[in-house]
Amino acid sequence: MKVRILLTAMLLLWGAAFQVWAGSNIMKVKDATVISGTVATIEIEIINEDAFAGFNFDIPLPAGFSYVEGTATLYRDNGHNFTFGIVSGNIARCISFAIPTTNFFGNEGVVISFDVQTPSDEGVHIFNLVNAVISNSSGSNILTATQSGTLTLQEGLSG
Repeated sequence: MKVRILLTAMLLLWGAAFQVWAGSNIMKVKDATVISGTVATIEIEIINEDAFAGFNFDIPLPAGFSYVEGTATLYRDNGHNFTFGIVSGNIARCISFAIPTTNFFGNEGVVISFDVQTPSDEGVHIFNLVNAVISNSSGSNILTATQSGTLTLQEGLSG
């Protein structure tokens, strides 16, 4: 009985220690404000305490928004490849990885950006990260949180 209690206590302590050692790894969409009816840049940032070798996500684009072909740009990369496109339902999909596996540079900052054509109506639109993954060099998902971003469309200046 004492052995079972001791083993249970050791497992609980090991689990707690693992949670302390595991870092915070957040993927977020940065907020922006632009004139309605113009092109806006959407930036995806990763704030990581642990090294990461790849990431992927989907972002359903709000009604009236469309991706501007060829504008996706990768940052913080270390020989990484990426694919970016629109899949059924006007969903922006990004996958980034490296062969052989290498880690991205740094601990915070934008990892990819892309442009969208905005609708002509003013308003606040939410860009949600769906199916997001931040993977380490072993392929494990180390993502701890995601944060949606808002794109505020304002009326243009009248002349």
